Amino acid sequence: MNRIGFILILIHSINILFSQEVNDVKVQLIPQSPKNWDTTCYTTYSHKLNVYFGTSRLDYHLDISSTFKHPYKYSTGINYTTFMPMNYSFGFSYDKIGLSFGFSKKYDYDSTQSKPKSKYMAYNFSFGGNKFIIEPYIVRFTGFYDSNTPNNDTLYKKNKRYHADPSLQIFSAKVNGIYFFNNKQFAYRTMSGFTNRQLKSKGSWMAVANFYINKMRSDSIIYPKSVELAYDTVKKLNRFNIWGVNLGGGYGHIFAIGKKKRFFVGFTAAIMLGYQNKQVFFKDSISVKQEKTGYASDIRFSMGWTTDKFFAVIYGSADRVMMDYEKVKFTMYSVPINFIIGWRFSIKPPKPYRWFMNTKVYKWM
Repeated sequence: MNRIGFILILIHSINILFSQEVNDVKVQLIPQSPKNWDTTCYTTYSHKLNVYFGTSRLDYHLDISSTFKHPYKYSTGINYTTFMPMNYSFGFSYDKIGLSFGFSKKYDYDSTQSKPKSKYMAYNFSFGGNKFIIEPYIVRFTGFYDSNTPNNDTLYKKNKRYHADPSLQIFSAKVNGIYFFNNKQFAYRTMSGFTNRQLKSKGSWMAVANFYINKMRSDSIIYPKSVELAYDTVKKLNRFNIWGVNLGGGYGHIFAIGKKKRFFVGFTAAIMLGYQNKQVFFKDSISVKQEKTGYASDIRFSMGWTTDKFFAVIYGSADRVMMDYEKVKFTMYSVPINFIIGWRFSIKPPKPYRWFMNTKVYKWM
């Protein structure tokens, strides 16, 4: 079944859900619990299902640089990036859970500039509220070209062709956990998940922890022929696996704008220190393992217009992971900018979710 068919079936299922009478479920709703936050600072849409569609321009980057002494008098930096068309996403959120996935349309290989077709897949999940939230995600990209070819290959002026590696694949998975200290006044779910709306401009300090896995592999060596002497320390490197854990902190702020506070601008920023385990592979099947400490950063920005029935949001993030090996630095990051439009539908929670609403975990989040 293709993705479009899956979306149509899911939408049809949602319509069936809306049309059903919930009263025939013989489970008594939990009583309305007292609100344990400052209701003048934000409101909640925990009783509504948010369904949204999005589109974005998304590129993934692998920057490679060397401090090894070499004979070149021009730039030897490598900036692998994807060649992506417009991407599409679909998702939903309800109270303390959210799920979305993204995909890109197919398009033809650009033979004029030798940019390979990039394939893309992404899944995002969130679980939690304004006090504590867990956000796992998985992305995979295949097909990269070196956007720095005009600066590191003297033949580019003649043939106008980029160095490309259609086999280069990067897989990234991460689980973020964030605790917000000012959770009674700051509603992170205004920016992400869209199950709240900030009514007063407020900020909060954050504690952040994450676990990540990044994998890179290619059928050929990772650096172009035009700069191979600058990367003599990594020789025939064509693959690496890294995993790590980070702990840190940061700050977030949401500005509620306008008389009715329907417009908002928000951001979060965090820096973390942690442990990293890496394994590097070479074409001749030799592999090397190393451990080290390092740091990472996480920056997010969101702005939008939201009402009781509709919302439109622009959302961006910058998630960066770095690895050093033998005088060579590898930096992996993406800076997606997403435009999302969504609708809210009032529904009563299904029977299993009502049970969850009575647990201590739910009330703590």
